[in-house]
Amino acid sequence: MGCTDRCCVLIPGVYNIVIFPPARKGGKETTSIVPDSWLVDATRCAWPPYRKQAQIDEAVVKRSLPGDNWSICNMRIVKATGNFF
Repeated sequence: MGCTDRCCVLIPGVYNIVIFPPARKGGKETTSIVPDSWLVDATRCAWPPYRKQAQIDEAVVKRSLPGDNWSICNMRIVKATGNFF
């Protein structure tokens, strides 16, 4: 199953700056950039299972489509932008 079964693009733009809530109580929010193809809805996005930041960065730049093994995470969109850089 690919992204077409569970994702939708709600915001025009190629990339979105998003903030993830703290992973645990007392933790810090995390900011990241995600392609619009990773958005599930206005408050959730798919996130790859990779451990290395270089793999995540590559998936973002290539706008990889989410797979079945990707997590669905809560987030809030700060800004949509037309490019990564």
